[in-house]
Amino acid sequence: MIKLQVAEAPARQIVEMIQDGRVDLGVLSEWGQENLPQAEPLFSVKMCLVLPKGDPFARKKQIRFERLEGLPLLSSPMPNGVRVLLEETARHLGIELNIVIGVHSIHLGMKLTREGVGYGIASRHSITEELASGELVAVPIVSPTLALQFYLCATSLQRNAGAVAAVAGLIRQLAR
Repeated sequence: MIKLQVAEAPARQIVEMIQDGRVDLGVLSEWGQENLPQAEPLFSVKMCLVLPKGDPFARKKQIRFERLEGLPLLSSPMPNGVRVLLEETARHLGIELNIVIGVHSIHLGMKLTREGVGYGIASRHSITEELASGELVAVPIVSPTLALQFYLCATSLQRNAGAVAAVAGLIRQLAR
């Protein structure tokens, strides 16, 4: 008998579960800490500045990364992939970001963004409902473009190899 379990967790926890053999597969974002032996690129997503529809930035087609300096930003705490990408890019450009709240939940982050607490950082794919309802606007971040890479990672253990390969194939199809 084969059981399939699906869970959402921070990247660090997914890495630990894969390394410990508690799970066979994981999808995680690039986060700069672990080199997993069986990791393959799946897709990447471009990051946007997320803001309420009435905000002055909402009329812009794009925003340069350097304009994020000084803005009150809402972002996941380190070592989340988006946060690592933000911090590394800021360091490279010699600017300091103003992360006012570290938020573990994309849904809570977008609620705080709607309330005007700060600006969110997310991909369009992660906030499709909020964009469709018109509550929020997503402005692409450019110069440089921020793109977060996602990977399919597998444990080195070979339990249920056929089933794991089948599920991995489905994940690859969905990622296209």
